[in-house]
Amino acid sequence: MKHDFLLDYRATDSEAEVFWDLPEYADKDSIYTILIDGKKAGETLKTHFTLKDLLPESESKVEILFEGRKSLGIVTVCTGPVKKKLDVTRPPYNAVGDGKTLNTAALQKALDDCDRDSCVYIPEGTFLTGALNMHSGTELFVSEKALLQGTTDPMDYLPLIKSRFEGYERECYRSLINLGEMDHNAGYNCEDIVIRGGGSIMGGGWELAKAMAKTEAEKLKDFIGSLGDRIKEYEKPETIAHRVRGRLINMSNCQNIWIHDLTLGFGPSWNLHFVYSDNVVTDHCTIKSQGVWNGDGWDPDSSTNSTIYACDFYTEDDSVAIKSGKNPEGNIINKPTKHIRVFDCICHFGHGLCIGSEMSGGVEDVRLWDCDM
Repeated sequence: MKHDFLLDYRATDSEAEVFWDLPEYADKDSIYTILIDGKKAGETLKTHFTLKDLLPESESKVEILFEGRKSLGIVTVCTGPVKKKLDVTRPPYNAVGDGKTLNTAALQKALDDCDRDSCVYIPEGTFLTGALNMHSGTELFVSEKALLQGTTDPMDYLPLIKSRFEGYERECYRSLINLGEMDHNAGYNCEDIVIRGGGSIMGGGWELAKAMAKTEAEKLKDFIGSLGDRIKEYEKPETIAHRVRGRLINMSNCQNIWIHDLTLGFGPSWNLHFVYSDNVVTDHCTIKSQGVWNGDGWDPDSSTNSTIYACDFYTEDDSVAIKSGKNPEGNIINKPTKHIRVFDCICHFGHGLCIGSEMSGGVEDVRLWDCDM
């Protein structure tokens, strides 16, 4: 059966998030009834619903009814297996959640050891770390009373990696969490990753941003000095140096990424940035960056088929910024951002939804509904 909207889901071993597009004939008082295997599971005014107490490795037919009558479609929800927990505080990792011990090596070893049958488990505590990498088929579970805290030392985010910032490909510091390797001529090289758990992931914030930019400014002092009055063409005198900053979570050439039920924020620049990626879903998150100049929340960049919903923004800059490169490079690479869904989000602080800047590769099919800005 063909429908004019998307019906999709993401699932753990016992819960699932089901979401769908807003029908053209709906209004703010429209009621959706959710059926599981033909039995009523609940009702909602939102275009998403949480299914709980599902059995691991099971299948359920989920149907959405509009106003109790019109079917919006049926999706088969498949839960995963119960995964083995790789508790980072236990051997062989022995991470320490005291907020002082640097745990980068221990956490990276756990992430390296993780496979599709396990998840890296961060228990209660504050775990200080530098840049981390995740590979395909892995899960990071940051538990409710856990904080993954990035350091404020730029040396903890080396070596520099290929990235894209404000429309141009360039080298930047690594982000706190890094997925994939950027290559606009290649396909996806990092797939099927979940980051969730109810806890918090926080970057080094403005202190780290200034430290990264200071190092870059020293490297570029002759070039910056040669600009003379042309420096006024930039947003701020320090704009050029600040382009080297990393993000909180960087996703390059990624596919099928789910970021769920977390408090995220205070990256040294943008927080969730994905470039040349597909099918990135973010839901039930709070994203914060007050006090961080240029601290965007969620930035799809030449990326496709991605969704954010049920999120709260407290961002110093754009809450959502849809990008696709700056000319002439953006025209040449020519990768549009398209099929983007933003719904049931609240922008408590920040610039709301922005299409651009940097959109020379094109932007198509962006839908926004049920948001408070």
